[in-house]
Amino acid sequence: MKTIPLFLMAAAMTLSSCVNPIERRVSYYPGLYSHLSEKEKQAVHMGKVEEGMSKDAVYLAWGAPGRVAVGKRGGKPFERWGYQSYRPVFTGGYGYGYGMGFGVGYWGRHRGFYGGFYDPAFYGAPVVTYVAAEGRYVEFVNGRVTAFLAPLPR
Repeated sequence: MKTIPLFLMAAAMTLSSCVNPIERRVSYYPGLYSHLSEKEKQAVHMGKVEEGMSKDAVYLAWGAPGRVAVGKRGGKPFERWGYQSYRPVFTGGYGYGYGMGFGVGYWGRHRGFYGGFYDPAFYGAPVVTYVAAEGRYVEFVNGRVTAFLAPLPR
């Protein structure tokens, strides 16, 4: 009898995690959403940013920025929201496939070509590292979008 409430709670948590992030932000902040124009509401649901949108609409469409900067351009104050993304960097390495330089494989009994035989465990596979990069940004003047950069989807 006690397992039914636990099962229902687990099912509710699983189903709630499947919600689109945009829909989740809209449901958390209905006051922000209700003040948007119809054009902004359509853009928010598509996850797009357009010139003239308010900060609230950008927040609902793209979420919280990773970085906020303020400055002046042409004597006017502006604000820039930066959104971080990650890009893969492929490198090669030696050792037991970890890319950590000459490790146990070189100094131990397995010496690759140097020991008179080839040891494939010594020569590692490519290593992928993800490097943080600014993927998108939005600039605001007087609380409205004046410029944005959003990479095209692949």
